[in-house]
Amino acid sequence: MSDRPSTKARDLHLPPGTFARAVRQVYTGDSAPHTHSFFEIVFTLHGSGLLHTSQGDTHLHRGTVILLPPGTVHSARGCQSLNVYHCCFAPPLLRREMSWCLLDPSLDRLFTDQPAEHPVHLHESDLQGAVAHLDEVALLHNRADTAHGSDLVARLLLLLGILARAANDTAERPVDPLTHPAVADALRILDTQTTREWTLTDLADVLRLTPSYLSRLFKDHTGLPPMAYLARRRAEQAAELLARTDATIAEIAEHVGWSDQNYFARRFKAHFGLTPSEYRQGLGVPSPRGPRAEQRRRN
Repeated sequence: MSDRPSTKARDLHLPPGTFARAVRQVYTGDSAPHTHSFFEIVFTLHGSGLLHTSQGDTHLHRGTVILLPPGTVHSARGCQSLNVYHCCFAPPLLRREMSWCLLDPSLDRLFTDQPAEHPVHLHESDLQGAVAHLDEVALLHNRADTAHGSDLVARLLLLLGILARAANDTAERPVDPLTHPAVADALRILDTQTTREWTLTDLADVLRLTPSYLSRLFKDHTGLPPMAYLARRRAEQAAELLARTDATIAEIAEHVGWSDQNYFARRFKAHFGLTPSEYRQGLGVPSPRGPRAEQRRRN
């Protein structure tokens, strides 16, 4: 395992013309909530901390690995000399060089499971093997030309293979015993019925609570009121669909529960700072064209 000095913690990004990179960083304390337009895999090497997403908190310790799809809002909390390796790659890779990954059930599951709900734990030998590949990605990303691009993709596939095998051996995370049962039920309902036209009163009626009590209880446990949480979940789902599919903006808006496309655009921009079209263009995803897309628009 490499013992090279860690880089100073800084914002992650993929420079223009770069489709993958690996960066080692150290965190102390908390980081502000943020999101990326690329896939990010977090490999925990040393130290401890919490990774927070809308799905909850994941305790980070040596061997914990989490894959965050584009658009996932996340932050680090209570980090104590948390040393992690970030592996970042652009979504277009999954539509081109690595598209077959989505046809393999074990690999596809890595991209479709909710972040932080299904973290992977690597045993020591697998972690050391992963770090060896990450070291190579870190060296190769500056030379991702025709001579080295295939090497970079090969290293990414080897990393994903390690994660896919480990995921089969990783038990589901148990429900946090400190979470209030009503909040756990509310999270489950909102996560599985995202497209329903919820109001706070409707959700409170289902849970047999008063709206004010539910709102206060939910915010105490998650940091957000229920409807704000639902809006975040819809925006995150929309971001993933924008990155991984050729569905039209209107289709995605309806799929996540916002039937009004203009309202969807406003809410999405409030969350990510970009309109859905701008977000998709930034990922390099072409707008839907041709008879099939045109037919979908007419229907």
